[in-house]
Amino acid sequence: MTTTDIAVSLTRNSSIPLSQQLSSEIEQLIDRGVLRGGTKLPSVRVLAEAHSTSTHTVVEAYSHLVARGVVLSRRGSGFFVAENSTKSSVSEVAKLRESLDPKKLGQELMSDAPTSSVRLGGGPVGSDWVDYIELESAVRKISRGLLPRFGALGTTQGYAPLREMLARQLSQRGIKATTSNLLLTNGATQAIDLLIRLLVKPGQTVLIDDPGYFQTVWALKVRGAHIVGVPRNLDGPDVAAFEKICTELKPSIFFTQSALQNPTGSMLSLSVAHDLLRAAEKHGVTIVEDDVSADLAPENSPRLAMLDQLNRVIYLGSFSKTLTPSLRVGYLATKRTDFLEELVTLKLISCYASCEPNEAIVHSLLADGHYARHVRRLDRRLQERASTAIARLEQDGFRIDQPYIGGTFVWMKQVDIPDAMALTNQASRMGMLLAPGCAFRPNLELSPYLRFSLPLCTDSALDMLSKAVSATQKELRRG
Repeated sequence: MTTTDIAVSLTRNSSIPLSQQLSSEIEQLIDRGVLRGGTKLPSVRVLAEAHSTSTHTVVEAYSHLVARGVVLSRRGSGFFVAENSTKSSVSEVAKLRESLDPKKLGQELMSDAPTSSVRLGGGPVGSDWVDYIELESAVRKISRGLLPRFGALGTTQGYAPLREMLARQLSQRGIKATTSNLLLTNGATQAIDLLIRLLVKPGQTVLIDDPGYFQTVWALKVRGAHIVGVPRNLDGPDVAAFEKICTELKPSIFFTQSALQNPTGSMLSLSVAHDLLRAAEKHGVTIVEDDVSADLAPENSPRLAMLDQLNRVIYLGSFSKTLTPSLRVGYLATKRTDFLEELVTLKLISCYASCEPNEAIVHSLLADGHYARHVRRLDRRLQERASTAIARLEQDGFRIDQPYIGGTFVWMKQVDIPDAMALTNQASRMGMLLAPGCAFRPNLELSPYLRFSLPLCTDSALDMLSKAVSATQKELRRG
């Protein structure tokens, strides 16, 4: 059976790419049985002419459907609807992906509660990666000096000596800040929450990296924001896509990460940074630069805040990724005094003050040079683990888009499994918790990628993953 046209409707002024609209509409026709298994689809040229679009758009749409397993490509013959595609395991996996609860996934990945699951996607790095000797030394030191203050509440803006030291550290990154520009928080997560409560109203359009940090996605969904993803390239956000979305939807805020972006591990290039700031100024967009992995990034890496000097960019940092997840100390920096005053008020309402003893511990580690030594050791361990883990993952058919640069995570795809939820579901049945790529996308869109936490990539965990990969491949072949 052959069809010469497909009844689809494309919206040209939508922020959703035409290729994505086209593939989605064709898949719906297949699911409803309008296009049956074995049906030959229109040629690329015919479909492009019928809907006044480019052949490139049709090729992208067909390629996406082939990756999904609902369309087959036969060399010299064209594209055909796969037999029994509406009942295939691929469709079942799509339903699993659509029902994925990012909130539940985040709780499972980040929880340190006892669990029988092997967690490769994230969560606490484990006690063997924490430098207890220097941490204990800092705790003893500050307990002597701060013991009388354990009965006090502390200040809402945060421990003054730490803010002074952070101002000096930021200046070394080329970011000029004073203690009055800084607010200490219970990790960067609280900083993000405070900013969302201040700047985002329900229904408001907010931009985020696609893929991006899933806890930011989660927080924005709870707020009721209209989340739109800006495609993330290897050198940073896609500025052309950013401009197009800004023109159409008029967003006012963009959450992004410049260095060792979570989950991709990519780095912002200087040219993209300049272009992005020019576009943000043109469209009146405030940028929140989440830089929690700054201390593990290569020296002299470009930062938006360095180029902007905290005028349009709000800069976030944290020590929880490098010291220990339980030491919740983060910060934000901005020269917008109106923003900072409101943020201090919101923090006052929510928790009055962050934990001053924790902030004093971090200050002690920084002042004595312990923190710098710890970060160097941590980076060496991560580099060593990355070398062995990536090689092992590649043996199981995983591929990485760029050489590992640094940081806690690697972002890889399994070449034979187009939807990572298939592998995630299989691994879950075997007692392993993975972080599928769709969880890092604004609306859980399909992704072949997974995020792996390097400290958790032990030999036993990777052995278990290898079995899950084999089982998933067999299941997809049967489907």
